[in-house]
Amino acid sequence: MKIADVAQYATVKATHQTKEQIAVSLLKKSMEQTKQMMEELVKRVSSLQKMRKAHLVSMLDHPPRMGG
Repeated sequence: MKIADVAQYATVKATHQTKEQIAVSLLKKSMEQTKQMMEELVKRVSSLQKMRKAHLVSMLDHPPRMGG
């Protein structure tokens, strides 16, 4: 093998490893963002469930008047 071939191989290998590192980094970032979005969604759903429960309890305590 010539020195140029070795250098080219090393460059290709390093470029491939760098691309893998970038891909892994982007994947980790995406996973973290997804986790944060899911946590926020859980909070919102929980809040909506509490509001719904409070509304239902209020309706039981003060039912709407029927007729007129």
